[in-house]
Amino acid sequence: DKFLNLVADDDNLYIRSRYSIYKYSKKYEFVNKFTDSLIICNKFKLDERDGTFDIYGFDDIFLYDDQLLVNLEPNKKGLCFIDKELKSLKYLCLDTIVHDKKVNVAYFQNLFKYGLDYLFSIYFNLYRFNKVTNRFDYLFSNKKFFNHYMINDTTGLQGVRGTYFSNKYGLFRAFEGVNNDSIGKIHNKISQNNLLTFSLLKIDVENCKKEKVNNAFKEKWYISSPLYININSALMQELENKPTVFEDSIIVYAGNFNIIFQTTNLGKTWDFLSYNRGSPKAILNDSTYIFYNELSNHNDVCRSENWGKTFYPSLISDSGSYLSYYSSNKFFYVDDKGKGFFSGTNEEFDWNSRTLKNVSFTYDGFKTIEEVTCKIFD
Repeated sequence: DKFLNLVADDDNLYIRSRYSIYKYSKKYEFVNKFTDSLIICNKFKLDERDGTFDIYGFDDIFLYDDQLLVNLEPNKKGLCFIDKELKSLKYLCLDTIVHDKKVNVAYFQNLFKYGLDYLFSIYFNLYRFNKVTNRFDYLFSNKKFFNHYMINDTTGLQGVRGTYFSNKYGLFRAFEGVNNDSIGKIHNKISQNNLLTFSLLKIDVENCKKEKVNNAFKEKWYISSPLYININSALMQELENKPTVFEDSIIVYAGNFNIIFQTTNLGKTWDFLSYNRGSPKAILNDSTYIFYNELSNHNDVCRSENWGKTFYPSLISDSGSYLSYYSSNKFFYVDDKGKGFFSGTNEEFDWNSRTLKNVSFTYDGFKTIEEVTCKIFD
């Protein structure tokens, strides 16, 4: 078996494994176990540029009233309620109970409190569960408002799917915009897309209105995309996840590849805390770790100055961005004073008639890099 997730109430811990739900007391004493073929989490393959990985997904477990709510894989088309004594299971098929005829791939994603209600995120839309009719009712009276299947929003504030959360101030969702400061300043772009901004929308549920609140985080890093789409905004792709909320104003987004991104004041300021997708390459002065990612078409360099707790991508010194598109890596070197370089060949890449750099130098242990073109490495 394999540990996947857990949730706790005042008295017990409920652990979801690949095959079962385990119940433990707060003293870590085993109480009970529940197993059913419906809740089994299977591996599935994630295809990426640098290989195919076996991962688990749809392994969430939530507290819902006096029950446990368990997420299921999309092909099972539903979710499960399990009593806290782990004796009975109730299955709900989302294909038949969601009030939206256009839903043909309905799977449960998230559950959170909004006032006295629980809100269910089902394929990026929000619903309330009606216990009388045993159905899910769309949250907003205007069925087109924030409806993932009916996007027709002229305000440009549609938001980032899957990022809803609530606190004592109301209901919120993340919003992406364009970082205009980045236009024309980024090296080695292979598409016309710009770097993005990330901010919060406050949602007026009763009147179906929305407004931006506080300030936006301005993206200045290109990172290698975990998927085949949206290379330039891979960071924002990783933030299309449900956030964790602390004390109403601390909002933390965490994604793949050690991405940690947060605001501690409901969006007045933002902190990009970590990203690393590479493998160990060098250690400087015992505390600075250099990691390097050798993808087939582009290379990441990330560094940690706190013994590997968090990592930052290198910044291109004259543009405030980073990413080098090489078809292969040829050399990597850094000395104990932080001076070094890495190089590759750009022979296969001349996208949109752009000449790509193929050598990056550093004088500060890859905190920043300077890119140049050097024919000796072609």
